[in-house]
Amino acid sequence: MASVDERIAFAEANIKDKSGKRFSVKGRDWIRDEFYTPVDGWKTWPASEDNPLCDACATLANQIHETRQQAREAFAGKCTGGECKGLTVQPVLITVLCLPRRSGKTFNTAAFALSLLLQEKHKRIAFICSSEDQMRALVRENHSTIIEQNKKMKAALQVFEHRGEIRCAKTKSMFEGMSTSHGSITGRGRTHVIVDEARDVPARSMMSLLPSVYESNGVQCPRGHVQSPNTLEAPTHCPVCRSELEPWYGRILLMSSAGIIEGTGGEKDWFPELVEHLRANPQPNVHLYESQQIINPDVSEVITNTVETVFGSLESTRSYVAVEVGNQFTRKGENLLVKPQIDAVVDTKLRNRLECDAPCVAFLDTSKSNDLTSLVIVSEVAERQADPWGFIQVERIDIWDPKKLPGGVINPAEVLDHLDTVIPLYPNMKALRVDSRVMPWAIALVKKVKRERTYGRIIDGWNKGKAERKSSWALLHQRILSKTIAIPNNATLRKELLNVRRITDLDGQMDIRDGTNRKVRHVDVAEALSVCCYLAHLESLQSRTSLAATIQDTRARDILKSLYRPVRDSIDLDKF
Repeated sequence: MASVDERIAFAEANIKDKSGKRFSVKGRDWIRDEFYTPVDGWKTWPASEDNPLCDACATLANQIHETRQQAREAFAGKCTGGECKGLTVQPVLITVLCLPRRSGKTFNTAAFALSLLLQEKHKRIAFICSSEDQMRALVRENHSTIIEQNKKMKAALQVFEHRGEIRCAKTKSMFEGMSTSHGSITGRGRTHVIVDEARDVPARSMMSLLPSVYESNGVQCPRGHVQSPNTLEAPTHCPVCRSELEPWYGRILLMSSAGIIEGTGGEKDWFPELVEHLRANPQPNVHLYESQQIINPDVSEVITNTVETVFGSLESTRSYVAVEVGNQFTRKGENLLVKPQIDAVVDTKLRNRLECDAPCVAFLDTSKSNDLTSLVIVSEVAERQADPWGFIQVERIDIWDPKKLPGGVINPAEVLDHLDTVIPLYPNMKALRVDSRVMPWAIALVKKVKRERTYGRIIDGWNKGKAERKSSWALLHQRILSKTIAIPNNATLRKELLNVRRITDLDGQMDIRDGTNRKVRHVDVAEALSVCCYLAHLESLQSRTSLAATIQDTRARDILKSLYRPVRDSIDLDKF
């Protein structure tokens, strides 16, 4: 059984693309970490989902390893006990890659498949495309061409291009290129099923593929001496080297870029639904890797940025830009913001400030174990705009990710200590609001600060409803479009803003959803920023009202002074 290093070494030595460029993982770490390792790999997973993990196990959970033995050794003897039940090892049966176009998915898959054919015994690989023409083109350009360029591979492999087959007599392994219309797609068992551009494969065809790996399991020698099917008589140790035999399973690889969601529950909406489900519900036997960033160093950022800037500004094409360049699942016309609009308000010089004397507002978005807890502080920049709070900028973004914290939950005491450190350094803070809608610890925090802290006068809970949320997002949207806000180059905030989708609710009004999970909103940092825009708006109204009242009072005094004729010189008009 070849290791990941051996597969990569084989590919680097023998694989060239159709232009003659050699396969390389340089600048492409995802090939090793997110593709080659998990596709035949093993995952460490909590032995019990009902018990909290100790710190050691929490750090080691959800890691991918090449072999079961390596996964076992990674956490052996490190559990500190208590309520923690430790970790177990699970095979990664399904690997899902959701990557931008031109990431090299198909070429890297060809390198992987050819290494399997030549380095592994008795492998049966099914490579699925959405059409017969696409299948033949991909096999010809990404497999046959590679083989023709290498004398050793040409001698070792038989290519039947007309039916998309490649066979290796020495290893008795076989590659089959197939389309979803192929009559035998539900036929004989396979050890690997690879689906290219899965978003274009109908759901029914996809589900007909999966049974082909059901019976592909058994035991094998980690050194590649023997491989036995899953029978009662299967040995426990290799008869050649006496190594303990490891389980083997059929594996599934699903690859695709994002796409336009039909929204009708149609045959091609299953892939975005799958990605959305896995984001919200990680599985022990599934590995998901997705990226909205360019991961191919050969792709020109100058070109992609130009495409985003020009076509992302057009209402008729912005949805397609989000899909094809930003790798975002979207429905036509539902993007709230596109990358050029966000880039236009990013100030790369902004950093988290330790202190600030300008008028400020802040919002603490709270969570427990799934979403982020985030503190966003926004200040008025008076010199950029004549109107009160006409221009604002983000002064701080602090994020607590429960998945990276001990026990996987937010520690309220830690959040309170942070507030005690930061808020007094913002002496002109006008309002600090805490999301207290569903978090009991947030309600308790507000009460404690009100009662025991000097800054208690500015804090209050935030339990507003749909109307305020819609207004908050509308204000943030308006500020970004009008460029009256400056935000830092914060990766989490930018990603969330790109993922926001607008929908029309039952009242015909605009509402927002997270593009990664339309059923709920997980845009936590962006949500906090939107509420800060709402608070800034309230401060602006209050400032305008106070200014108007002052002007009105001054004018009234001037009129009274001009009309009043004192009869005594001793009357003080200022006390009138």
